Amino acid sequence: FHYMRRLNTVIVNEEKTEGWEDIYHKRHIAIGIPSMYGKYREPKFEALGLAFRLEKVAAGLMEQLIGSINLDYITAKTLRRIYLVLELFREGLELDGVSDQGYDSNLKMFRFSLNSASFSVGQYINRLQFMSGSVREIINKYFLRIYDRQLRVIIPQIYPAEMKQDEAASKQFLVRKSEQFYREMLSSAFMVQQLDAFITRILGSFRLMVDNYPEETIRSIMSYNTDLVISSLYKETPEMDNQIFLGSKAYFLKKLFLLGFPVPPGFVLTTEIFRRREAILQNPYIEKEFDLMIRKQVASLEKLTGQQFGNPNNPLMLSVRSGTAISMPGAMNTYLNVGINDNIVEVLSRQPNFGWTSWDCYRRFLQSWGMAYGVSRDEFDMVMIEFKKKYGIDQKIDFSGAQMREMAYAYKDILFSHNIHFKEEPFEQLKQVIFNVLESWSSERAQVYRDYLEIADEWGTAVIIQKMVLGNLHRTSGTGVLFTHAPDLEKPGMHLYGDFTLCSQGEDIVAGLVHPWPVTERQRKNMFGDKGVSLQSSFPEIYARLSEVALALTETHGFSHQEIEFTFESEKPEDLFILQTRDQEIRKPDLSYVFDCKVSEMKLLGRGIGLGQGVMNGILAFDMDDLVLYADLKDNKILIRPDTVPDDIGMIFACDGLVTARGGATSHAAVTAVRLDKTCVVNCTELVVNEKDKLCIINGRTLRSGEKIAIDGNLGNIYIGNYPVKLAEII
Repeated sequence: FHYMRRLNTVIVNEEKTEGWEDIYHKRHIAIGIPSMYGKYREPKFEALGLAFRLEKVAAGLMEQLIGSINLDYITAKTLRRIYLVLELFREGLELDGVSDQGYDSNLKMFRFSLNSASFSVGQYINRLQFMSGSVREIINKYFLRIYDRQLRVIIPQIYPAEMKQDEAASKQFLVRKSEQFYREMLSSAFMVQQLDAFITRILGSFRLMVDNYPEETIRSIMSYNTDLVISSLYKETPEMDNQIFLGSKAYFLKKLFLLGFPVPPGFVLTTEIFRRREAILQNPYIEKEFDLMIRKQVASLEKLTGQQFGNPNNPLMLSVRSGTAISMPGAMNTYLNVGINDNIVEVLSRQPNFGWTSWDCYRRFLQSWGMAYGVSRDEFDMVMIEFKKKYGIDQKIDFSGAQMREMAYAYKDILFSHNIHFKEEPFEQLKQVIFNVLESWSSERAQVYRDYLEIADEWGTAVIIQKMVLGNLHRTSGTGVLFTHAPDLEKPGMHLYGDFTLCSQGEDIVAGLVHPWPVTERQRKNMFGDKGVSLQSSFPEIYARLSEVALALTETHGFSHQEIEFTFESEKPEDLFILQTRDQEIRKPDLSYVFDCKVSEMKLLGRGIGLGQGVMNGILAFDMDDLVLYADLKDNKILIRPDTVPDDIGMIFACDGLVTARGGATSHAAVTAVRLDKTCVVNCTELVVNEKDKLCIINGRTLRSGEKIAIDGNLGNIYIGNYPVKLAEII
């Protein structure tokens, strides 16, 4: 249009331009016919010819531009592109000497409407209807009315015989020939028909949406912006690189990845997907586009990793996790090993190092799938317990590959018994778990978490999809959580503290499902004396690399003290990966309770890892029913659980203290309890909990609901009975 405008300046300039010619004549020898050759040049003439050629080019480019806009549905992004195209049409028609005040006025109103999300589909339809009327007026004004009188004179002169027929026939002939003229003229007119067809198609899309979707869904579709949907962890996306769109987990993972830390590659479905999830599933065109975007990201991951999603010989398995702007540890669903099925696991299990691991991955995925549809964790745990009894095995790592295969299919039988359909096709799996993670925002435990902490429902969650790192690959693989500040030390600076476990995946530690080992030698000596192992002593290179990461984060890059989830596939430092990092919450109350009696007067039951500040007297509670029953009592309610799984979050909010048989100081539930200033003792290995009968056994002593116990959050001790306490200042 810029060049056409310059050519128009030459064409309409009143100053005359001089032409020149280079003409010569030639007679053909063979047939004697004279011919004339040469050039004739004149600026206005050449400008006019070039302008005609540019009109064709411009019309073709406009057609391509219109074709690039997906008008199957109208979103906020589509509306902005529609406006830009309508503005280009206005400029193009103006260059051809065509303008209309009504069109210009409606186009300005269209532009202003883009500034408000409250502008309704009905208002857009009205605005486009008015613009369509303006196009009709342009056609009448510039192409129909001005020729009407002339055609009535010229056509009879050109076709005298046809016009001498009877009045009705001659009138019909005149109309037919006039319409033919108008069609041919309009078809050659610059952009007029294109504009008319474009507006008509937009109106058609709007009306189709009105006919098929409720008003709320239409509003959601029209405010949907596909440019704000997906962000790669390994590429900057300035519009989305914030905690509102990515959630805190993905935001910090991306930050670490771009700083060069070892983070598994992946991508993030932003909170925009959460806000539009219903519209995506209701509109087949949006859903198809969404599928293509995910496939494109998976293809990029395949190039980065050298693995293929769904390829049995070299499968790319994925983790799919939630991520909110406000941290809610353990409140929503997580899926590991996505992209595995019967066929893939059978082939993979025949590869070196995967005979046991492949089936462990599969059973984990099947369990998470079943639990998302309401199957109790206990059903899967019972299968594991039965298999241990059947084969005389204490630890699952000691099962053979064949036994793990048998167990995995037993897990699958649980799904069938509950009529739960398991999707075998890898992409369908991925898509299903994505929406399951989104829907877990509305799960009971997530709602309890939000209600207790007064977190608004509107925040929603992002979904983080990454290449799986296999902490269960072999006996020198593992997973853990690291604190850069040791909660049992008052010293400033970096002092590592944490838990880890071998041949496990990330959720085992944070979900509190295992008896972990300490990260540092100092922890091991304090907790176990001469027994046990530590990451520092058994995996010195992994420990050293973690120390480097922690130091770089807190000292070089200015992070506050961090909680770092990590997984390693071997003892080599290059096989260590960071799965999550977040600010460590360090609470130091000025006052704490201590027991006001001699230790010799107290009856010790057992020991675990102490968390929180001070000591607590209370009565035992085994479940929410107990907590409700004892709610009116003045006694502290001390919840006793076999583990600290996220499903217990409601009970953790309701209790005053916590005791668990499994799970370390870094499990989600334990961290949450400490954040809520609750006194805890976790990982008491002597503790056996019978949830059904509401009793527990600690070192042979049986305790029941309502019995009095005391716990020490500093030493990790558990005592029978209650004892005098007093306030002691913590210096």
